[in-house]
Amino acid sequence: MEIEKETKETVQQVILLVDDEPMILEIFSEVLRDAGFDVDTASNGNEALLKATERKYDLILLDIMMNDGPDGIEVLKTIKSDKEKYHNPIVVMLTNISIANNIKDALYYGAEGYLVKVSLSNELLVKNVKGYLKGFRD
Repeated sequence: MEIEKETKETVQQVILLVDDEPMILEIFSEVLRDAGFDVDTASNGNEALLKATERKYDLILLDIMMNDGPDGIEVLKTIKSDKEKYHNPIVVMLTNISIANNIKDALYYGAEGYLVKVSLSNELLVKNVKGYLKGFRD
């Protein structure tokens, strides 16, 4: 007797994770991959902008403060200023500090929200990512 395998086609959602902290890139990308997402990483703003032109991302998790190249706010402004070139992704900012001005600027320039890295458990990271993707793409 043959057992029929159920096949279900699902489209994997694609995320670009941008942070200049290697540990954050490693941990967050592993957690998101384990949750079923296709994850690319970039360690600075210039690399993020290049990758965002080469591939369509459903969501970009973007660190606000980065040392090498443009910071997250500058990357955000660039991405939002040319939606065709950068494929109009959802952008959520990452920060270790909740400085009101940085967050206010990010939201003003088109970020859909922000996450404070130090307060994110693995489960909360996945829950927030799914929420942003569901809320902005339904």
